[in-house]
Amino acid sequence: MYRSHLCVSLILTLLILPALPARGESPVKVLVSTGRLQHSYFDQTVVLVTRHGANREHIGVILNQSLHITMSEFLGLDDDHPFGELGVYNGGPVAQQVLVGLVACDTPLPDSLEIADGLYLTPNLQVVADKWDDLEIDDIRIFRGYAAWLPGQMENEIKLGAWKSEFVKIDDLFPDDTSGLWRKLHGRPAPIIAQATIRP
Repeated sequence: MYRSHLCVSLILTLLILPALPARGESPVKVLVSTGRLQHSYFDQTVVLVTRHGANREHIGVILNQSLHITMSEFLGLDDDHPFGELGVYNGGPVAQQVLVGLVACDTPLPDSLEIADGLYLTPNLQVVADKWDDLEIDDIRIFRGYAAWLPGQMENEIKLGAWKSEFVKIDDLFPDDTSGLWRKLHGRPAPIIAQATIRP
């Protein structure tokens, strides 16, 4: 009798527990320039940002500036190279000699920053190559360079109204065409308070 009651209790518990969101449905915070950054490097940009280092500085990548070139063309890779078909995007003005990978995957990615559950930013493309068989090509984006702000700089820009925050799904970070991403997110009603904290 006890075992029967236990089984019923477990079944009822499973039924009432909320379903965990699929990876592609997990919300991710991005920053959208509001139009007050005219003539700036970040005019009409959507930026994925996280904090890094002892000073918790903001770093990230611009999501909507495609360079309209593939990795094969950019690096002269062989046509059959795994990275060959991947497009290259402008990640920001810092270290443009460095390639940075944004990867969505279900298992931890070594040598990377975890921006959200299942979303990683890494300057080490070898770790991406090592996990290639476990990844989908549509879940990988390569950026030339990245964006960075001094301590307190991003907070000040937000206070001045230069950025607003929006939540998107992880899958929305990897569209085939990013040209309309800023207009889509900029057109959403702005929240009362825009906060820059992506991951404490």
